[in-house]
Amino acid sequence: MEGENSLYQGTRGAVLARLRCAEQTVEELATALDLTPNAIRLHLQRLERDGMVTVAGTRRQEGAGKPAQLFGIAPGADQRFSRAYAPVLGALLEVLADRLDPAAVEALAREAGRRLASGIAVSVTARPDEAVRQILEDLGGQVEVSRRPGGLLVEGCGCPLSEVTRGRPVACGAMETLLATALGHRVTESCERGPRPRCRFLVDLQPGGTT
Repeated sequence: MEGENSLYQGTRGAVLARLRCAEQTVEELATALDLTPNAIRLHLQRLERDGMVTVAGTRRQEGAGKPAQLFGIAPGADQRFSRAYAPVLGALLEVLADRLDPAAVEALAREAGRRLASGIAVSVTARPDEAVRQILEDLGGQVEVSRRPGGLLVEGCGCPLSEVTRGRPVACGAMETLLATALGHRVTESCERGPRPRCRFLVDLQPGGTT
């Protein structure tokens, strides 16, 4: 799939902008954007493949022709337009840090991790390395998992919370608790929180290493 920034540019960006406001047919999009219906169909096919657009129903047209398909934004795709999540979360953590002692902030972050874990479905047949990769990649991370004596080393190619974790290790603690709860194994974070944050977790698979 192409980079996220390309979603908001050019004709595909214009198609998405119109569909965010209202479901539309191919003909309506073609008229609004001064393009041929075939050109619009090609863009819609690409956006459907990328999980951004879906068929949302039909609209009966004048005359005896068959109803026209309506296209709309796919469920969950709206989240990919927002740039508010990281700034709002970062501001919330700063407010909590100003008003509560560090132990209380950490306890709240870890409770958030536990609650997030309760909504994550991991196959009971999945190996721990498969499960941890699935969890982090579903959250927008990209990880490499390697075996170490007694456990796993999980290293991210970047961080899904990079805008928040700089200077805020409490956010990494929330992820540590999320993984430990979802996997049922003890997890220790040793993330890099420099200019380019990277996730790094150790999963303890030894007997007695369960949570």
